[in-house]
Amino acid sequence: MCAYADSAADHGLRATYAAAGKKLDMGKSCLRFTSLDDLLPDALSPLLTATTAESYIAQYEASSGRK
Repeated sequence: MCAYADSAADHGLRATYAAAGKKLDMGKSCLRFTSLDDLLPDALSPLLTATTAESYIAQYEASSGRK
């Protein structure tokens, strides 16, 4: 959900996968891959570590209209 709900993160993740020559198979809250070679930890680590529980909740509330 971190990348799906944040367009900058989504574009960055897609660009990183494209630069690596890999196909990004992403749903709303998942990344699908058939082998570990398709997983790019260097692309995912910054995204995962930058998303705190508080920032995720704030992002969710902003997108759903909830407070």
